[in-house]
Amino acid sequence: MHHVALVVTDSDAAFAFYRDVLGLDSVERPDGADLPGSWFQLGDARVHLFQPPDPRTRPAHFAIEVDDLAATVASIRGHGFTVYDTEHQQGFGFQAMVVDPSGNLIELNQPD
Repeated sequence: MHHVALVVTDSDAAFAFYRDVLGLDSVERPDGADLPGSWFQLGDARVHLFQPPDPRTRPAHFAIEVDDLAATVASIRGHGFTVYDTEHQQGFGFQAMVVDPSGNLIELNQPD
């Protein structure tokens, strides 16, 4: 597990809840984060909170860390699923997205 990204409606209230109520440690977000939000460390994974203007265009998701994104994408496509490539983002790594049969969004993440 690399991270879970949750949509929030109030990034300040969400930050306070995850830090003060749940006791998670906040971590710095990389440059280029384009939406209000915050990141927290949770064991070996992270929780990403973000506040999109329209959650339907930027839904919640979880991310799986992979060693070889190209091979993982090829394997998933070999099973007949569509994988949506995204651009490399400094600090975010190489990413692609796939939707499971129930409509859940999954990020495939190969760190920098």
